[in-house]
Amino acid sequence: ADQAFGRAHVCLPMENVSPYKWPLALDILKRQYDVLPSQRLLASYTEDMEKMPNLEIHLFGQIGYVTTDPKNIESILSTRFEGKAIRSQGGASPSIQD
Repeated sequence: ADQAFGRAHVCLPMENVSPYKWPLALDILKRQYDVLPSQRLLASYTEDMEKMPNLEIHLFGQIGYVTTDPKNIESILSTRFEGKAIRSQGGASPSIQD
């Protein structure tokens, strides 16, 4: 279904590049655990997102996509999110906001 949607809307496939170095991505899990007390979990992802602005996440049988690529965000906003704007908050990655 995803491939048919991509062909119908002239979308390129997601590049699957993983930022982890340890088996089962345990290094990412450890880093997330270490940053929890500072309550800056989302900010900790900024470095990874700069290296690879598009992520495909497989979790509990579902597939999700995360992007910080301005062209992808603009495309999404132009087709499905009227009245939204792209803003950056304090040097963090831009987010979709009203």
